[in-house]
Amino acid sequence: MCNTHGRIKGMNVDRLEILKTKCEQEVRETEDRLRVLKAKLANLIALAQESEKLANPESEPDKYNETGLTDAVYDAIKSLWEARKVGASATEIKNHLLAHGFQAGENFDTAIYTVLTRLCESDKVARHSNLPPPRRPRISLGGITRHGIQIPRRLIYRPK
Repeated sequence: MCNTHGRIKGMNVDRLEILKTKCEQEVRETEDRLRVLKAKLANLIALAQESEKLANPESEPDKYNETGLTDAVYDAIKSLWEARKVGASATEIKNHLLAHGFQAGENFDTAIYTVLTRLCESDKVARHSNLPPPRRPRISLGGITRHGIQIPRRLIYRPK
């Protein structure tokens, strides 16, 4: 009886080793795929920045290279306003900063929203929504609901 128990225990250990090896192999393969995807993403970002520079030849590629985020965001809002006479969304501001040489760190999107909030509170920047007022207003926290469909608000920023 002890011999059978030892043989069954040995089979379980062998199966566990095989499963462990398979899992480790899958982890390595997934990490390799992740590395490739990160490299592709970095190339796409570089290409997007380069195409922005080519599309706007008078842009200064290193304009925000040594500028703080608050000053860079405020300058980007002013530059976009002067060029288009239309306010800019947070995404447009972010893309403008990246195209002009700002070095983005971790949580870059969150940092931009924080700076925009502070600029609005200090009355340097005006914020408004791109949505016209609805005919029958039914306001929810996420935006305006029309015919049962939630329409998110898109905030636009312009200098005061």
